[in-house]
Amino acid sequence: MGDEFGYFEPIELVVAALTDVFGGEPVMTNYEGIPSVDYDWSGVSIGTDGPAQRPTNPELIMRVTAAEVHGIGIETVDGIQVGDPVAVLEVANPSHRWQRDGVEELVIKVNSVPVTPEDNERTFSVELRSCPADGPVTQFAAPIKNFE
Repeated sequence: MGDEFGYFEPIELVVAALTDVFGGEPVMTNYEGIPSVDYDWSGVSIGTDGPAQRPTNPELIMRVTAAEVHGIGIETVDGIQVGDPVAVLEVANPSHRWQRDGVEELVIKVNSVPVTPEDNERTFSVELRSCPADGPVTQFAAPIKNFE
């Protein structure tokens, strides 16, 4: 694709670019009474809760559950894909385990960036998940806030 989009881009631009790259329209889900909309291409989805409010509320969030969508490889900026082993990632990054529906899930935060150069306490990260915890990466999402 060659294009890059930030967390605060208008979702319509990102939907148009991904529709072009994936060669097909997404399944769109609207939520009654709130400005939330999800767009899904079976392996990649993006959603919004409304217009961005800089610097703390991005316009979009992306979730990835496949290493490839319509022949296009999907990875983090570090080259991490769904299906990659998590052992080295867990040791090198902040992580925690918890029980989800009776199965232990591993959550790892990578690529944390401060909300603003002056605010190193609040960050956006890429969140990797492995369920079960001893399996490979099963999904990743960004941006994930460490604040509310």
